[in-house]
Amino acid sequence: WAMITILLVSAWPHLRPTLIPWHPESWRLAPLRRMLALGAPIGATLFAESSAFGLVTVMAGWMGTTTLAGHEIALNIASMTFMVPMGVAGAAAVMVGHAVGARDMAASRRDAVAALAVGVGFMAVMAVIFALTPELLAHAFTIDPATRVLAATLIPIAALISRSWMPASSSFPCRVR
Repeated sequence: WAMITILLVSAWPHLRPTLIPWHPESWRLAPLRRMLALGAPIGATLFAESSAFGLVTVMAGWMGTTTLAGHEIALNIASMTFMVPMGVAGAAAVMVGHAVGARDMAASRRDAVAALAVGVGFMAVMAVIFALTPELLAHAFTIDPATRVLAATLIPIAALISRSWMPASSSFPCRVR
């Protein structure tokens, strides 16, 4: 609650002119439907993905604490690296959107290609690091030998999963058209 309160208090001078007074056009159905048409599939995808990861984590817990710990280490490393191309994709979506709005298709393509290069390049480097140094990565998280062995076994699998995430995370701005 403290965080939302601080956010609202600090943002209120900027939000107030758009929120008060309520404008009737804010409730027009056509723009709301367009936003829902774009947002619902993205929300459903994120919900399905996080639910799948949560279910697999529960299943790892059924196998014991060492299995759960090793799984969490691999998942944590993969998730941290995934945030970089996801952030790049979000920024690129804004940049591509601005370029499309300005009818500058060359800039939109340039920004989309740059986002792909950065996102795919970063994830490729991370996949190589995962594949070559799983023991070192596992050692950074735990001193328990059994957990380290299991995590080091799962981290290269995370490298393969990271490889499969690259197009999804990095190509987002290319699909927004």
